Amino acid sequence: MLEHDELVRNVIADMIRSAADNTLTKQLRRGAQEAAISARIAERIEATMQNLQINGYLVEVVSADIPDRGPGTLEKRTGVDLFLAIRVRSEDDVMNISKGILIQAKSEGDGGRAAERDRLLGQCRKMSDRSTKGAYVWVYGSAGVRSVPATEVLRFPNSRVEALSSRNVAEQFRDILDCVAGDEKLANDQIFESAEALGAWIQDYGAKAGVAIDVTGPPIFL
Repeated sequence: MLEHDELVRNVIADMIRSAADNTLTKQLRRGAQEAAISARIAERIEATMQNLQINGYLVEVVSADIPDRGPGTLEKRTGVDLFLAIRVRSEDDVMNISKGILIQAKSEGDGGRAAERDRLLGQCRKMSDRSTKGAYVWVYGSAGVRSVPATEVLRFPNSRVEALSSRNVAEQFRDILDCVAGDEKLANDQIFESAEALGAWIQDYGAKAGVAIDVTGPPIFL
């Protein structure tokens, strides 16, 4: 995707991390729960990155939020709090690659009880049934947002999620933009064009909130 342009890759990855970590800090002070924090992260990414121009690339962002429906919400059935997708394309569409990820959010320290670990394992199984390459747990804590692959949670079912090997959000998105992480099956072109299309897409996955980041660069001359 952007492995050939480290400057643009790093700026985008760092801005996504900044939006996530800064939002988390503010929301933790307010005592917000995971789903609410995730929705605010999606909003913050859109607000800070919309119409951003970097080194000849234009960034445009679409976000969507599905209202909470109470005890029977889709998130409880599918294990997804937040959906994130990013597309990198050239103006002439010679290059067009998109990746998506599914995220279940957990607050640091919440996974100590057996019942909570079992719940998280069930959520990770549901996400992994959709995608093994694009399923993650985001841990919300004092060190900011840390990302753990759902496959790692399932490999170590008796471990607290915050004790597992993790990466910050910038590191995760550098991998996605280098085309070594994320899942192309979790994104399509329509979700980058309208909030309505994104809303329908995330509802299918059961996510409460979603954000789709479109990065358009100069034409590619073959």
